[in-house]
Amino acid sequence: MRRPEANPLRPVALATALVASAELLARIDRLDEQYPTPHAAVAALPEETITDAG
Repeated sequence: MRRPEANPLRPVALATALVASAELLARIDRLDEQYPTPHAAVAALPEETITDAG
């Protein structure tokens, strides 16, 4: 029986999580450039989304 640390898929899962995290952070940075304020982000929403939320 192998130790759980010796699982060959563990490094693959870690690498996948790191790549996904880096992509998420990059998307957050781009969102901040596109919508510098919360008001700008809400103003860009389609009109029906804003009225349906209330």
